Amino acid sequence: MDFLRLKLMVVLLLGGLYVGTANAEAVRDPFQSVASFSVSSTSALIAKSDKGKISLERAIKKAKAKYGGKVLSAKEIRSKGPLVYKIKILLPNGRVKSVFVDGETGEVFEA
Repeated sequence: MDFLRLKLMVVLLLGGLYVGTANAEAVRDPFQSVASFSVSSTSALIAKSDKGKISLERAIKKAKAKYGGKVLSAKEIRSKGPLVYKIKILLPNGRVKSVFVDGETGEVFEA
């Protein structure tokens, strides 16, 4: 009975170590896959920006210039009003911030 208990504990311990190392990889850069997906998907939206005066690419550059950090996602907000872009940025301090860029004027603002 004690041998079975010992064997079970060893299996659980080794399984926990394996899961721990897999999670450590995600902790190093949790936004890596999100950022690469979001930034690559923005090129399709850049061509759609004929409604406004500035493109999505330029809106991303303006937001990065104001806040720094890494762009996680960027998209055009569709509404009946003026063109607005929503840009999600990973700030240098580790926080995630959503900012908006006016598609007509290029003004970067927070909601």
